[in-house]
Amino acid sequence: MIFANEAVATYLEEREAPCAYRDHEPPAADSLAALVPTLQEFKWFTTEMAEDLPSGNPHVIQHVLDECAGRVEDEMITMLMLRAMMRAAYSPENEGHYGLGLRAYCHFTSPIRRYPDLMVHRMLKWALGFAQPDMAGQRKALKWLCEHSSEMERNAEAASYDSQKAKMVEYMAPFVGEEFDAVVSGVVSYGLYVRLENCVEGLVPVRSLGDEYFAYNEARHALRGVESNDTYRLGQRVHVKLVEANTDLSQLDFHLV
Repeated sequence: MIFANEAVATYLEEREAPCAYRDHEPPAADSLAALVPTLQEFKWFTTEMAEDLPSGNPHVIQHVLDECAGRVEDEMITMLMLRAMMRAAYSPENEGHYGLGLRAYCHFTSPIRRYPDLMVHRMLKWALGFAQPDMAGQRKALKWLCEHSSEMERNAEAASYDSQKAKMVEYMAPFVGEEFDAVVSGVVSYGLYVRLENCVEGLVPVRSLGDEYFAYNEARHALRGVESNDTYRLGQRVHVKLVEANTDLSQLDFHLV
């Protein structure tokens, strides 16, 4: 599938035909540089890695992931790397696909399940010599169509996430009072987001962590108790108890055990 998508994108580019490319830009240097202070806490993260990481070189990123593989901090660093990546989007200009390491890429393969697939099929037919009466109009509207498709894709993803979240809460409602192993999937000033082994996510409110004040360190993705020095971090494994499943708000509340 990936090879077919790459071949079509390359074919259309070589013939200077219009195409709705699937572009994926390299991660921003400042996003990767922001990870360095956290990574420097680990002995295996060298000075050379710290200097090279902001460049976005995929070999450096892979080297970091290889070094942390199997360690306690593995999941945290994998999450941070994923969040530093840019979103893929549709564009009339070919900027390459960083995530796949391809110079040209588009969505072409059947079954057609996205409007950009249909656009690329029309453009390929035109490039192969088949009559396309409105190709001039398609070329003129290509920029707007790519922007609109990217926006609708984000809306569809948000709707999908909301529906899945509602069903997860509905599924978990009978398990209120039970305990689960989990991993911290997000750290915010108001608490910890935790993900269970079945991929269900919920919130551990900061008020449930204790009476002391918990300081939020955004750069290190951590909450630290100022009196006890208890620290909770992204990727940390915890044991939690489900205390509420609010189906009206699609929200799960947990407490640490």
